[in-house]
Amino acid sequence: MGFVHTSLYISFPVMAGGVGAGIVPLSTIYGSALGVPAGPILSQLFPALVLSNLLAIIGAGLLVKNTEQSAWNGHGDLLKTTGEMKATKAQPVKIEFERLLVGMMVAMAFYLIGLMLHHLLPSSNAFAFLILVAIVAKASNLVPTYYEQSAVLFGQLIVQTMTKALLAGGGLALLDLSALLETLTWQLAICVIVSVVTIALVAGYLGKVFGLYPVESAVTAGLVNNSMGGTGNVAVLSAANRMNLIAFAQMGNRIGGAIVLVIAGFFVTVFA
Repeated sequence: MGFVHTSLYISFPVMAGGVGAGIVPLSTIYGSALGVPAGPILSQLFPALVLSNLLAIIGAGLLVKNTEQSAWNGHGDLLKTTGEMKATKAQPVKIEFERLLVGMMVAMAFYLIGLMLHHLLPSSNAFAFLILVAIVAKASNLVPTYYEQSAVLFGQLIVQTMTKALLAGGGLALLDLSALLETLTWQLAICVIVSVVTIALVAGYLGKVFGLYPVESAVTAGLVNNSMGGTGNVAVLSAANRMNLIAFAQMGNRIGGAIVLVIAGFFVTVFA
């Protein structure tokens, strides 16, 4: 298959951040550089992404299950804490319909801000802006506690009630197993497996270096970046029982995917 072909049609697609914000613009980049239509290129990129998504989901579940007793498993906590730095647990909030509606409006407000910033800077995904704005608001204490807790309550409601439906719908709509089986070869499978495992190992190791739990790092910064974007992130985190880390996963997926697109554009221009 060759180093260049493997990089362009396997490694970059599985790390590009999914479909809409990943392999679709990636196929356009390849088409512009190679002087060919983007459609046929997209069909070549899709099988690797589908396979990596399946492997990431399976790998996340197996990783968490086999490290339950390990000190590397944070059991949902990403950051290691010491005696001087203890993580504060959020206090349970009483469920009220009024607070759910308030939380929904807060979430929609942040989403609209993300959309506006995306229109100003189309090169970055709206969800990346949303998460950045939320981080700034949280760090600056701009959002009153009542509205913050309401947003958390609304988020928990969505996660607990809609995750399974989202996984089922996404699986039926996005996973074309017949197309995958038609293009599946042992060379493709080996390359995708190596890519997924390598990214997970590197993410886990770097997480350990920077004071994070390796298992959570491998899932949120590693395996998630081999998924099919938003629905893939949900599937990977659900398999690992780490849905509370969805914000970190989305951030890593969107920003990491954007970086991969830039690198892929340079790579295809120089080596293809």
